[in-house]
Amino acid sequence: MNRPAPQHVARIFHRRRESYEANAPFHHLLAHDLLAGIQIQPETILEVGSHTGLLTRLIRERWPEATLITLDIQNISPDPSTPFVQANAEAPPFAKSSFDLVVSGSTAQWFHHWKNSIQGLHDLLRPGGQMAFSQFTEPSLEPLRSLLETIDPTPRFLPLQSMEELKSAVMGQWPRARVSPRTHKEHHPQLSDLLRKLRRLGVGATGQPHRPLSRSSLRALEQAFEAKRCGEGLPLELSASLVWADRP
Repeated sequence: MNRPAPQHVARIFHRRRESYEANAPFHHLLAHDLLAGIQIQPETILEVGSHTGLLTRLIRERWPEATLITLDIQNISPDPSTPFVQANAEAPPFAKSSFDLVVSGSTAQWFHHWKNSIQGLHDLLRPGGQMAFSQFTEPSLEPLRSLLETIDPTPRFLPLQSMEELKSAVMGQWPRARVSPRTHKEHHPQLSDLLRKLRRLGVGATGQPHRPLSRSSLRALEQAFEAKRCGEGLPLELSASLVWADRP
């Protein structure tokens, strides 16, 4: 499956900008934990994929005196007081050794050329600097993903690395990096509530041409998903990994 064009992803997330943060409790947790693991006191910071400004605000609170630049493919700055650059995160317009800290929240899973892109971000670090990023991994969106695939094989969700694949790739590039998994389980009263939440987050922005589920397919999905119901409701699992990689 081809990954979606960056411009398509930008349009999807721009449309979900107003509803995103209210539907993203796991993203809030990841942002806090990501910054908590940073072990340096940076003077210059680049935030890659600033989107709604969730992580931007936390960076500002933690390092109010640092020079912060935010970057996003969307032409919208999350904080008018912070310098903003509109660019593709896979081709950031900065020279090597420009920043003490490069930080990115839940953006790297969208990269077309993952290995080269995270290496390119790491190259922006000065000696003694640190890169920190979070990335969604398998088995995110289970059991919805696997149940939907049995009913309609049309790809509807972004393909993700497993936690093991991500850790192996990171440690292969930076043997002293730290990789920490995170999981989040939530429950929803109805399948319609779950699907509405995912739309508000922009999940499923694959860029693949597919029709909405037919009524019969939707009923089949509801029946299959109901079999997974527990006392708390219909389950949904989200998984991510946090990565911290220093530059000696």
